Amino acid sequence: MRIGLIVSLVAFIAICGTVEANELYFSGKDAGIIGKLMNEQMGSLKETETLTAAQKIIWVSEPMEDDTVFSEGKWRVTYWAYSPNGHVIYVRLYKVGENGLTLLADGKNILYGGKVYEKHKDFELDSVYFKKGERIAVEIQWSKSAGNDLLTLYFNTSYHPSRLETPSVANAIPEFPPLSLFMVAAIVIGSFVLKKR
Repeated sequence: MRIGLIVSLVAFIAICGTVEANELYFSGKDAGIIGKLMNEQMGSLKETETLTAAQKIIWVSEPMEDDTVFSEGKWRVTYWAYSPNGHVIYVRLYKVGENGLTLLADGKNILYGGKVYEKHKDFELDSVYFKKGERIAVEIQWSKSAGNDLLTLYFNTSYHPSRLETPSVANAIPEFPPLSLFMVAAIVIGSFVLKKR
């Protein structure tokens, strides 16, 4: 039975496969829906966005090409920011689908004033399922109490690689009946091999 189990696990991994953690870089390109686009590669020119008090900006991924599951683990938002004085920055993760934005996680950072800082916000999430065509979104919002202090966000170069890092994903989600059939066949073959011994 042990061989059958090993064969089954190998078969399952072969069907689903995994992709290593991915990095999506913020860009200045209009996403055509609710914000700017995240790319798999950063550009070469420095770009900035300036936010006034309570203003927000959203970056979105390209639509999912297939149904996709991100494994349980850490989602990290990294961004470079400047303000003359310290205030709070709010960071949120969303799923973008037919019903608009669905909040996955939210948090905040304290930004100290006077120079450009690299900030990180980590979110530990259970596995997250995206249907084909859905997108990931990152929202950054400047403090409501910032008054006249502006927030400048820097991105799109190796000096300021503002980005989202995701956990690993399954290459594809096989339909249940074919997967079940394959698993049963693998167990039967494994059991037969074991019996012959």
